[in-house]
Amino acid sequence: MRIHGRNGLVYLSVRNGDAASPLTYLNSWAVSWTAETSDVTTLADTQHVHVDELPDVAGTFTGFLDDATSQTYIAAVDGLPRSMFLYPDSTNMSRYFSGPVLADLAVTGNASSAVAITVNWVAAGTVTGTGPGGVYTATYTATY
Repeated sequence: MRIHGRNGLVYLSVRNGDAASPLTYLNSWAVSWTAETSDVTTLADTQHVHVDELPDVAGTFTGFLDDATSQTYIAAVDGLPRSMFLYPDSTNMSRYFSGPVLADLAVTGNASSAVAITVNWVAAGTVTGTGPGGVYTATYTATY
């Protein structure tokens, strides 16, 4: 079933070891699993040959500054992992991405728009996603 992005919901723990709590005033999110490759082409090959390296899991949250909480600031300044849960559709909380992440924070503003935040994060451990057919895990398995 296709879903609309307006029902997304992101939870992030304020401090390392805390339970995750909702981030407010977000308007977008992204998660990506990307794998770099290594060129293993030999002299006898007729084309380039590559092998996958370990996947990298990263993402962003963007939205507007909420001066009632310093949740994203606290998560960004100490360099410690935080628990993250990202629900693409808050009307179906059984499907989500989760895991420990390292987050940073950028705050921007100008004379003609609201003050905005961008939180970039990277996996600080195994980040998984639940979906149709089971759990998707950002781990590497070599197949030959």
